[in-house]
Amino acid sequence: MAATGAAGFYEDMVGSYLTGKAFKALLAGEAYVFDKHTHTFRSSVTDEVTGTGYTAGGVEVLGVATQLDAANSRVEITAGDVDFGQIDVTTSQLVVYIDTGSAATDRIVGVFDFPVQAPGGMNFTYRWNDDDMNPGTPGVIGYINY
Repeated sequence: MAATGAAGFYEDMVGSYLTGKAFKALLAGEAYVFDKHTHTFRSSVTDEVTGTGYTAGGVEVLGVATQLDAANSRVEITAGDVDFGQIDVTTSQLVVYIDTGSAATDRIVGVFDFPVQAPGGMNFTYRWNDDDMNPGTPGVIGYINY
């Protein structure tokens, strides 16, 4: 017997969980190796970058929402681009988390790898992978299949 989830239920469930939560993104260096099975909270993140213009803990992620992707049978979590402003760091990963005010309880949403970058005193903006490749729409930061 096969079981099939109802799209609307999953969309409501994810949307309800996300409502009222604050999201942040921090930058980590190459030495941090994410383990999706054991790294549940921000306290697991090692090698957060330091440098001119960068604030420990990162910056707020704006526009977090859900959208149904019926073609791929999933509920997507979307967000706007993340602007770190002018920073001088070397980074290769972005860690998104739900901000509770304590690294021990800040739940990691996902970790995104990218080629090593060293913005030297220039504006650094992370643009999410966006299925429709339209820079005017939010990018996907995670999804749940149903």
